Amino acid sequence: PLEIVKSVRQSTRKPVIAKLSPGEDYMGIAEEILPYVDYICCGNTIPRGLDIDPYTGHAFLAGKFGGLSGDAIRPVTMRMVHEIYSSFGEHVGIIAAGGISDSGHIVSYARAGASLYQIGTGLANKNALSTVFFFNSLWDEALKIVEKTGHDSIDELVGDNNV
Repeated sequence: PLEIVKSVRQSTRKPVIAKLSPGEDYMGIAEEILPYVDYICCGNTIPRGLDIDPYTGHAFLAGKFGGLSGDAIRPVTMRMVHEIYSSFGEHVGIIAAGGISDSGHIVSYARAGASLYQIGTGLANKNALSTVFFFNSLWDEALKIVEKTGHDSIDELVGDNNV
């Protein structure tokens, strides 16, 4: 990963984001690539999941195996965000990716150390209109939680936890 990230950094002035998986030595990789990235995206699918159709016996995914994602991986990704922030948060922005489906998840990820949030599985089965409604209500509700904590901005909560 280091040579790839260094090459990307040398070829652009745009922000460089490295997405790390909880299924690898993310702390070691983060330390190695830190000088070359602007953001570390914490989370990705956890590799090599399998689900079998009870009626046909076939794998649900065409490639048989796939990554576990969504709500199931949020606790793993939350720990990852917390660990990366605790060690490197002063030097890099952190993006949380994994299981964000309600506003409380965004605030919890902020408290763990994330300042940006990626949503994937939470958008499953949503059309364009419901996606817009989802994002607007998600953010509005997150801001209500922030207000209830006595803070003016979600940025004030980044890394503010008792873990």
